[in-house]
Amino acid sequence: MALFWLLSFPGTVPIEFKVNDWQVDASPADRKAVARRWSPIDVLRSAAATAAFLFAVLAVAQGAAADRLRVPTLRRRHPQPLIRRPHSSLQPIACG
Repeated sequence: MALFWLLSFPGTVPIEFKVNDWQVDASPADRKAVARRWSPIDVLRSAAATAAFLFAVLAVAQGAAADRLRVPTLRRRHPQPLIRRPHSSLQPIACG
């Protein structure tokens, strides 16, 4: 993404400002030279933006895949009794 910004502001933006000053009915004589200068910078800038987007998608996909594959941590639990009885069912035993 940094490459996109580095190519945009010093590269294509000054050229685009120059093009914005052109008159519609009379284009300047150096218009083809300006277009030749702008085109490769724009191709590199577009490739950098596409690569940044793809890396972002891959990072999100990798994070989601890692969450699915993450092994839960083993916690020590107290052993559960085989038969669970509610406390109210425990009655004192009468002896005698």
